[in-house]
This record gives sequence, C-alpha cells and structure tokens, in this order.
Amino acid sequence: MAREAHVIGASTAGLYAAYRLARKGFEVHLYDAESNLNPAPRTLILTPYFQRLLDFPSDEVIINRVWRFELISASASATVTLKEPDLVVERRKLFELLLRQASEAGVDIHWGHRLEGLEEEGGSLLLRFRTDQGYKVVLSSSVIGADGAKSTVGRLLGRRALPLVAVVQAKVNFPKPIPADKVQVWFDRNRTRFFVWLIPESPTTGVVGLVADGMEEACRSLEDFLSSHSWEPSSFQSAIVPLYLPGTGMVAGKGLRSAILVGDAAGHMKNTTVGGVVSGLRGASALTISSGGVKVGSAWQALKRELWLHAWLRRLLDTFSDEDYNLLLKLLNARSLRILAAYPRDDFAKAVMPLLLSQPRWFLLGARSFLKAMASQL
Repeated sequence: MAREAHVIGASTAGLYAAYRLARKGFEVHLYDAESNLNPAPRTLILTPYFQRLLDFPSDEVIINRVWRFELISASASATVTLKEPDLVVERRKLFELLLRQASEAGVDIHWGHRLEGLEEEGGSLLLRFRTDQGYKVVLSSSVIGADGAKSTVGRLLGRRALPLVAVVQAKVNFPKPIPADKVQVWFDRNRTRFFVWLIPESPTTGVVGLVADGMEEACRSLEDFLSSHSWEPSSFQSAIVPLYLPGTGMVAGKGLRSAILVGDAAGHMKNTTVGGVVSGLRGASALTISSGGVKVGSAWQALKRELWLHAWLRRLLDTFSDEDYNLLLKLLNARSLRILAAYPRDDFAKAVMPLLLSQPRWFLLGARSFLKAMASQL
C-alpha cells in the first residue's frame, strides 16, 4: 500500500499531483464527485513560472501573451513592460491537458465519487465515498486532498475554514480595438478593496473582472464598472476562491489520521492578486516520496515564504485609500519599473528588497500602512 496514493479532487493541483506521482511509479487513484470533467470556462492570466513548472508542452492552452501592465489609480498611472510575457490561458483547455497527461501517466480516475467519511483504521486512512451504486470504502496510506476551497478532506480532518472571496469576470466584445498585449488594472476602493482588471484575449475581445468579499457585491461592482465604460458583457464567469492563511501548512490532521492538502484546499493563493493556479501547481510539485508513502518536501518552504509575503502585502493594501494608490504609482521610478518587469508575481519575494531600495519613500508608505493594519486587528 506504500506505493499507492489516493487523490481527492480533479482540480488543476489534483490532476498535476496525480500525474507527478504516477510518473514516479506510484499507483495513483484520483476521485472526483462530478460524473465527468466539465470545468466552467474561465480566462486566466499566468506568469511564465507556469511553463517552467511543467515537464510537457502546454502551448495549446495559451490564447494570448501580454507584455505590458498598465496600473491605474484615480489620478496616476504607470506601465510595467515585462521581460517575459504573461500567458492568457483558457481554464477548460488547461484541465483537458492535465487530464490527458494524468491518464497517459497511468492515473486511475474515478468519477462520481463524493467523499463523505475519513477515519483511521489499522494505521491507514479509511475513505468512504458515495457513488451512484452506493457506498465505496478505500484504505490508503497516502491521501492528497485537492478538493477545492471548501475542502471536504480538510473539514473531516479538522482543518479550520479558509477565508473565501468571490471572483467575477465578464466576457466583452469591445466596440473599439484594444491593445492585445496589455493588461489594464484599476485601483478603485469604491468598487473593491482588491482591483479591477481587463485581460485581452485579442484586439476585440477580453475579460473584465474583479474580486470582492461576496458574490453579490462582486456582481454589483462589476456591473457598475462595465456601465461606466459602456461595455456590454456577452457572458459571465465566476468562482469562490480561498485566501492563504499564514501559518497554514499542507498537512491536515495529526499522526496517522492526516492527509496532504494542495491547491485551493490548502489555500495556495497569492492574496495580492488572488491567483492560485501556479501556486497550486507548485504545491503539487512539493510532494515527494518517502519509505512510508507521500510527504511534503523542502520545495514547500519556498512556496510558503512566497504565500506569506503576499498575505502580508494584502493586509497592507487593504488599508490603502485611493490617495495611497495615487502616491504608490507616482513613486514608481525607472529603477522600480525595471525590477517589477524582471520578477514575475510567483517569484515576488526576490523583488521586495530591491523595490524598497529603489524608492526610499516606500518605507514611509509601508510603515504607515503596517500601523493601520495592526490597529485593525486590535
């Protein structure tokens, strides 16, 4: 049984974890509650880190490449020109690619299996699934939970619930051509404590979206933003996603009654940008093999530092007013823009100190925001 692994959830992180373990010689069983793979379409933007993580070609999922980010506040703007382009990806195509790779690697995928019980038995974990044919019981020494933001694996093992936010995007056919190589980002505290974005798919199509603390608020704010630009949505995309909690590890439970969580189930999310695909794939990549089965390897430490940094930056940004964002963008100088261009968001820890040294006035802005964040916790 030590050479078996059971993955719960056909998410991007779950499929990639299953693929990697199968390639290392494990007999891998993947279980998902759905009757088949039918992910909702959603346009994603990923850093070049995405392709560096994979050991197979992935160009088929890329629908556009962008080289510039225009950051916009109420009275300031700045443009970052990237050294490597970000990748605009169709989520459905990504799932199909990962599913094909996992199947070809020998992963045994069981659709229509909803996890309802998890307990220790004889030094292993007993998994109880509900299927159309009744209940099915499986014993496993290595369980990987990749079952989303409201992870059943995490809940059954006593993991505290993660904070959740709502993501809403509108597909738009623009009446006038837009720069197909440029993402636009608006900081507007009246609409969201995060930001609003326009991700181009082509010169005439793209998605406009934002993040908010609840779905109703997100939909209302997005509709208002679209109306202010006279943009008519052709369809909507939405999701509930987790935020990373500092101090949260990948292992849920204690002793023999424990499992490893990856992806949204573990809160592998960059809280600044609410991007979790690459972080989830990195979490899956952190899994290693020991004599007893699957464990978390040293690669988790680098990912944890990155997620911790983004979580704290999110806390600081949540204190920002529109005036603070104006100042932030006005303080961007040529040196700081070069640093932002060189380091992707998934490798941001390397950029923090060079950025602070590039603009000493950011220390004051950061210190003021830190004090506000601490005061809000009292």
